[in-house]
Amino acid sequence: MIGQEIEKVLPEIVKDSPAGEKSVSYTEMIPVLIEAVKEQQRIMEGQRKEIDILKEQIRQITTGNLVAAASQQ
Repeated sequence: MIGQEIEKVLPEIVKDSPAGEKSVSYTEMIPVLIEAVKEQQRIMEGQRKEIDILKEQIRQITTGNLVAAASQQ
C-alpha cells in the first residue's frame, strides 16, 4: 500500500521520515480491517435474509399463479 493513499483515510498511522518518505504502521491497521470485515459480514447477512424473503415471495406468487391457472381450466 502507498502511504499517500492510506494517509487520506487513516492519517494517524502514517508517519513522515526526515527525508520526506511516508511509512505506514500496518499493525495499527489490523483493528480497522477487522471492523471493516465485521461490517461487511453484517451487510452480507442482511442481504442473505432479504434474498431468502424475496425467494419465498416469488415461490408464493408462482405457486399462486399455478393454482389459479389450474382452477380456471
